[in-house]
Amino acid sequence: MDTTQKFVAVIPQRFYDDHINRAENPREWIDAITSSNKVRYWVALTKPQFNELLADASYYAEGCDYAEYKGLQKSAQATCKAMWKAME
Repeated sequence: MDTTQKFVAVIPQRFYDDHINRAENPREWIDAITSSNKVRYWVALTKPQFNELLADASYYAEGCDYAEYKGLQKSAQATCKAMWKAME
């Protein structure tokens, strides 16, 4: 698959914002946002971005055992679900 092809997904803002805050180059993630509402972003991601975000979301979706991260974990789970749907 061509790395210039974009995957469009509608994902929760909470996890995406957390991912941006931890990113080495936040601008590339901010620039991927094409639209938003109060709780979701529409993003157009390259294949490498898509793979990185899915791996990050999967890690948090499966690995948060601390009560203070439950909201982030739920958002990561919803992000995974939205990204899998985008692959269909």
